Amino acid sequence: MPIIEYDLREQPHASGEKAAGYYPVAVSHNKADERKLHADISHATTLTPSDLAAALRAVAEFVARHLSQGDRVELPGIGTFSLRLGADGPIEYRDDKQLARRLQIRGIRFSPKQELLAAVREEARFRRSGNPSPAAIELSDADVASRLASRLSASKERLLTRADIQSALGYSKTRTLRSIPGWVERGLLEKLGTPHSPYYRLNTVNDDAE
Repeated sequence: MPIIEYDLREQPHASGEKAAGYYPVAVSHNKADERKLHADISHATTLTPSDLAAALRAVAEFVARHLSQGDRVELPGIGTFSLRLGADGPIEYRDDKQLARRLQIRGIRFSPKQELLAAVREEARFRRSGNPSPAAIELSDADVASRLASRLSASKERLLTRADIQSALGYSKTRTLRSIPGWVERGLLEKLGTPHSPYYRLNTVNDDAE
């Protein structure tokens, strides 16, 4: 029977002053990678590892080609992929004729098929993890700055959205929103944009910042 290990994290009040209970997150100790995929599917079908590798490459090329054309890509029994766009800074004018030059692909959204969710949920059981999730560990400002700097370097972007920060740190959305005001107050981040569409610029911090 499948067992999903979980950990608990604090659920803050809207003010962010104290915890208002907890919410569960899945804790993963293993990764099902390409090698595992080849072994499982080769065992269950007549496909050889070479056949499967070629098929997976073809699927990846299919997805990339159609996403690059702006299409939504649906894989049977799995889900739908679509683009997440952004700009290199706040968009202040709706009729900005140079906007297309500033747009970037920030990521790829994935929406799972209901049958995939049903298959995962069907027999799953839960058990409290004996090891805390790494994302539950409190990061120092220097650690936060290092991870955000790596994110900016890899994406070649100058500004960060809340989602960028959340992804780089492995935080939940709630924890990220709760933490951002403190980072801004301490000068780690500079808030730009508008209240409804904020962006953040990373400032440097001392290595001994806490």
